[in-house]
Amino acid sequence: MMSAATADGDGPEQGARARELAQATEDALGRMSVDRALAVRAHLIGYSVDEVMAMYDWTYQKARNAIARGMIDLRAALAERGYP
Repeated sequence: MMSAATADGDGPEQGARARELAQATEDALGRMSVDRALAVRAHLIGYSVDEVMAMYDWTYQKARNAIARGMIDLRAALAERGYP
């Protein structure tokens, strides 16, 4: 009989892969400028540009650019580690 975790696709391998991805993301954020890392963390949690603007008292342009450039940096760092 299959366990619920296996049936849902949340077995040990998937959990390990998720932890590895989380660690790779943390490593990448740690190498970014502080503003980009803050913006990307907020974006990944689900905050909008307007919310990031308000949280950090940034202009719209600064918030938008920090998110966009930070996400480019994050994608590149994860790609280097083999994440598509």
